Amino acid sequence: MELIILMAAIGVISGSIGGIGGPGGVPVLLLLNLGIALSPPVAAATASSIFVIATITATGLYYYSDGIDWLLAASVGVPALIGTRIGAQVTPKLPVHVFETILAGILLLTTIGIVYQQRHSSSSPSEYALEWRTAQILVKITLSSSLIGVIAGLTGIGGPALTVPLLIYFGIAPITAIGAGLASGILISISTALGHVFQGNTPAFYPFITIGVPYIFSQVIGWRFAHNVSKKTVSYTIAGVAVLGSVLLFV
Repeated sequence: MELIILMAAIGVISGSIGGIGGPGGVPVLLLLNLGIALSPPVAAATASSIFVIATITATGLYYYSDGIDWLLAASVGVPALIGTRIGAQVTPKLPVHVFETILAGILLLTTIGIVYQQRHSSSSPSEYALEWRTAQILVKITLSSSLIGVIAGLTGIGGPALTVPLLIYFGIAPITAIGAGLASGILISISTALGHVFQGNTPAFYPFITIGVPYIFSQVIGWRFAHNVSKKTVSYTIAGVAVLGSVLLFV
């Protein structure tokens, strides 16, 4: 009974974080790998299956409230498709301690990106680069998205956890970045989940339901939070979760 409550609570917390484009997959992956002690391939397959449905519903929320820059989402999502297949093929050969180290490193990099985001928004709070359709920025987005796809395939972490800080780093307005990051996450999550299925990694059904259902519905909390508080509050909330996750993995 305690495990059921824990999984449901993690689902609510993670969904709330994911609703603001934050690393909502981090608590899920920590629970699947450390709490339930699933093997890395099964944990990644379970998490990515949850994120398929979650990113679709979260994208719907931001489409309803703000609209989605679909060209930006495609510029991120399509290159990531190649990377996810590579990552999913490597995951079965990955020792647990290497898997955890990669996750911890990802979280620290995410935190650095968020801190940069906050410093950037503080130095010029009223302006973000609106024109991202330049050859230089498109090349950077394409290359970075390919790497994000590999990381997503390796770990099962949702694409938005990494793409949102990346897009803001390149000067995209926060709400636009969240919407496009979530939309691109649909492609990344589906590709990651299918990659694990083709590798013979079946999601664990019980955690999928117990964590996934509250995760999906609680994204509304994060969505409302992102529209009712300052960028600073959102940024430090995401950064705090990322730092906590990396510390737990290193311990």
